Amino acid sequence: MPKGRQHRILRGLANGDLVWEVPGQQVFTQFDERTGKPVNIGLPTLEAMAAAGWIVRVSHSPERQKLDFWEITPAGRAQIKTLTSGASVSV
Repeated sequence: MPKGRQHRILRGLANGDLVWEVPGQQVFTQFDERTGKPVNIGLPTLEAMAAAGWIVRVSHSPERQKLDFWEITPAGRAQIKTLTSGASVSV
């Protein structure tokens, strides 16, 4: 089950927020569509969520000069539904 911050990250991704790489740092920024404000997220938090199968990192080769970002997976969407309904679902 996602914990508080993880739940907020998943909920934001499900609602269209973006989580983008901050070049040269071990953090990513989640842009909150609702408030219009960015929030930094440490890489270990995102890696733990990826290990649980809730999000996936989309990487580009350095030659393409594009930033990495994270997307919610179907398992992550299922967790959001589980948390909203109060039911327990294993993924």
